[in-house]
Amino acid sequence: MRVGDVFWVLTRPGTVKVRNIAGQPRASLAEYTDTSWATVEGKAYVTEDEYTLDKAKAAYLLRFGSRDVWGTCVVVVEVDRVLHSS
Repeated sequence: MRVGDVFWVLTRPGTVKVRNIAGQPRASLAEYTDTSWATVEGKAYVTEDEYTLDKAKAAYLLRFGSRDVWGTCVVVVEVDRVLHSS
């Protein structure tokens, strides 16, 4: 989910993405379609804040049409670089 220049990703503690951020607090996210692509990069951290978790779960429901039942934390990426196709 995008919130301004910040992206939220639902996940669980102990996943590879959470462990990677603990060691190197940066992340990149990519989105591809048949005709275009985009990658965002930036400082990253993990939060279990209820407000952020509730908002991320609501966005998941809106996008995918079903509730996320396993996400218990959120990776937050503060974007400082964007790459994309034209």
